Amino acid sequence: SLWLCLAVLLLLLLDLLLPASLFDKELWRERLGQAGVLLNGTYAVQPITALKQAAVLAACAGWAIWILSHCWSRREKTWLATLFVVLASSTAAYALGVYWFRWPQPAWIPVQGFGPFPNRNQSGTFFGLTLALAVALAGRTLQKRRWGLFLVWAILVGFDLLALVRADSRAGVLIWGLVILLWFLFTAPRWRMASSLAIAGAAALVIAGVLLLARSAVLERVAQTLGDGFGFRPLVYADTARMIAGSPAFGTGVGSFAAVFPQFQTASITTYAVIHPESDWLWFAAEAGIPAAFLLLLLTIIWLKRAIAGIQGTSVERMAAFATLGFWLNSWVDVPGHRMGTLFAGVLCLAIAVRSTSANRRSSNQKRSGKPRTDSNEHEFNGPIRVYSRPIAVGVALTGIYSLGIGGLLVLVSDPIFKVERLTETQDYHSAAVAATRALRNTPLSWQLYLLRGEGQAHLGRWVAALQDFRCASLLQPFNPDVSFFQGAVWSSLNPVLADVAWNEALRRQPVQRRAELLWRMIDSVPEAQRPAIGFDRLAGRDPRLLAVLQGYALLDKKGDEELRSHLTDLDTNLRPVVAGRLAAEAAASHDFDQACRLIQSYLAPKALPQPLNASESDLRTRMERDPSDFLTAFSLVRLLGSEQRWSDAAASVQSTVQLAACPRYLRFLCGQALVKDGRPEDAWHIFEPLISP
Repeated sequence: SLWLCLAVLLLLLLDLLLPASLFDKELWRERLGQAGVLLNGTYAVQPITALKQAAVLAACAGWAIWILSHCWSRREKTWLATLFVVLASSTAAYALGVYWFRWPQPAWIPVQGFGPFPNRNQSGTFFGLTLALAVALAGRTLQKRRWGLFLVWAILVGFDLLALVRADSRAGVLIWGLVILLWFLFTAPRWRMASSLAIAGAAALVIAGVLLLARSAVLERVAQTLGDGFGFRPLVYADTARMIAGSPAFGTGVGSFAAVFPQFQTASITTYAVIHPESDWLWFAAEAGIPAAFLLLLLTIIWLKRAIAGIQGTSVERMAAFATLGFWLNSWVDVPGHRMGTLFAGVLCLAIAVRSTSANRRSSNQKRSGKPRTDSNEHEFNGPIRVYSRPIAVGVALTGIYSLGIGGLLVLVSDPIFKVERLTETQDYHSAAVAATRALRNTPLSWQLYLLRGEGQAHLGRWVAALQDFRCASLLQPFNPDVSFFQGAVWSSLNPVLADVAWNEALRRQPVQRRAELLWRMIDSVPEAQRPAIGFDRLAGRDPRLLAVLQGYALLDKKGDEELRSHLTDLDTNLRPVVAGRLAAEAAASHDFDQACRLIQSYLAPKALPQPLNASESDLRTRMERDPSDFLTAFSLVRLLGSEQRWSDAAASVQSTVQLAACPRYLRFLCGQALVKDGRPEDAWHIFEPLISP
């Protein structure tokens, strides 16, 4: 294991040491170099970033070596699990307090609304691991009839369960639910007390009830996964495979996936940046190469085999074994291994599950000799490994505490993009351009830095340099309309002709059904006095939806909201839904959801509805369970339940279906209408909102 670990780190270092000239020049490298993107001479396209990420991996390896080389006794394993669950459950409780009761915001930044990590699936994995160990500890106290301690663990299980559901992670619910189910199936036969088994079964029913009653998007996303497959992920997997084939030996360098992946996108073309390939293993293979990924896979299989042996141990060891297996399976369809917090938790579960070979050998010798067993802290690794791994492990643990405490805020402040943005906001364009140039030496494939430096160059009058920076950003992000939109917003006050060119490209990149929405943003970004200089008429062309946006915006400028509401029926039929949708959005922004829903129902109702199926409610529900994407069946079910005034059932029956990308507008409208009649206008607005896009 040790030699495999060192071999992986050595392969990562070769990326930083080997010059790119030793290998055939890939097409994407040549294209970026010709465009003026700064590329270093090493095979890793961003060696500074790769060095930092390799250092993090080395620190994680030190932590793993130390904790896995220690022969933990069963009592120590229980204390390890207890300490982790108490601290992690406290994190879950505080995260829930921040979300529900608006407690002071911690240093972490919940980018997706909840949890200590920017990625909801990583937060879900963290809380899932915590929930699994908490359930095992609760079962242990229940078996021993320690009712007071069982109540404490039950409360912590509740916090962890609510945090897992609130994280909105499909993998968290599916994988960790399966882990706990397997543990229960293996553990229940060992419980001799019928009362304990009954209480455990009741607790399992309560957990299932919380999942069913919790109004969280996670259940809708789970239903969508079961009915619609993995959706976008297979397309990302296919393009990632092309990226791996482009640099199979050593990859593109650790930490460079998001920057290089757009050069390989064909099947997974989208308007937003793909920052990871939805799989730890594909991510590592793309950045480190196939040999390093193979060695790492071999290393994990060795330890996974030893972890599975923990199923025959105590209830805590058994749960840790199943949790380790769940973490490993999760890593194939998600990225829990690329976040320090989740990786440390996974390694901790592995350490609790396994029993070192030296401990097994010692136990066998004691049985043969008849000597009593004593718990000791011998190490499987001796010499320098044991000496050096301990300070590394302590340093990594302190780093984790620092990251949860104040590290997130300091990392944000030290982020070069954050610094350049602050300088740009203060209109210190010279300092912003200098700071961006300095940062690009370390991260030469950062399209955000090229955009920010281009903005500074444009305001300093260096238009040729600005155009070159904008070209580099567009090449690094060839499908993102926001890149071209940003360029147009910069040029709108400096050169209207260049603004027209940039915004025309932004509209070309934007999907047809969302171009009118983008045109609204363009008009909003230009001060009213400068709008005549921008050729919005040329941008709209002959597209009736874009022309309706221009006419609607002109009316909104001339008349107030109240006057427009009173004269909506007098407007042109093409213009009426555009203006009504805009007024509805403004009403919703003011939290007047009743008014917003009234406008939607009055002016954005579907013009035609399909013929409903002639079937019973049970037949329709059976069809929906078989295929949640059967929109005609969903429509028929809503109409049937609505005719019986069962508005709550009507909305609930199609909640998962309306989240599908291909959901027709008429079904979304009927679902929102049912929520309005059920007295839930705010929920209805979230269903109606996609309808206002002109």
